[in-house]
This record gives sequence, C-alpha cells and structure tokens, in this order.
Amino acid sequence: MLLSLLGLILTARKKPRAWILWSALLAAAQIEVSLPGKFHWHYYQILLPPLVIGSGWGLAALFSFARQPAE
Repeated sequence: MLLSLLGLILTARKKPRAWILWSALLAAAQIEVSLPGKFHWHYYQILLPPLVIGSGWGLAALFSFARQPAE
C-alpha cells in the first residue's frame, strides 16, 4: 500500500491526469466490494489491480530516481 501511494505521489507530478484515473479505479473497486448483499472476503481481490498499478508506478519512480547521476 505504501509503494502504491509513493507511486501515486511521484507519478502525479509527471502525469497529472494519471492520479485522477487511478483514484477513480480505486473508488470503483471499493464500490464493487461493498455492493453485494452478503459479504465474502474474496471480494477484496477486486482491489488488487489498482494496488498493483500504483506499486508499478512506485517501483518505476524509485528506479528512475536511483539511475539519476549525482550532481
């Protein structure tokens, strides 16, 4: 979760619309989890795609930060 937030923060500076789309995806996933009448624990698997996308952004930002030469 922390890696997803890091990716969101670092990506928001380069691509301002990306965080809006990611938050809409996360909100839609949360709504999908809470909609059914009877709750089952496996519904939380719907939250995995937004978390994986955010984590990928975070890893990419960390690797690009690590590759920058020191001034």
